[in-house]
Amino acid sequence: MSTMLEVAIQQASALAEQLSSPMPESAVTDGWRQETWVKWAGIFGDLATSLADGREVAMASISRALDMDGVHGGAILEAAATLSNHLRRVC
Repeated sequence: MSTMLEVAIQQASALAEQLSSPMPESAVTDGWRQETWVKWAGIFGDLATSLADGREVAMASISRALDMDGVHGGAILEAAATLSNHLRRVC
């Protein structure tokens, strides 16, 4: 397994874990809603599992998809954009 792939798996896992925690009230200012918080916890968890299992993942801009769900800023969005960049290099 390549180092870049391992980094992407760790990033996706960390995002899934963070979003598996209760949504803090402060996340609302970044555009998060409870529904999107739970939705993206699952997406990042599934992504980490797919990458670890060596399954092919569809190329997409994670930050653009988050934006379409109303998320427009914050540390999670930045981490997701970094993950998206890593995925472009390994997939």
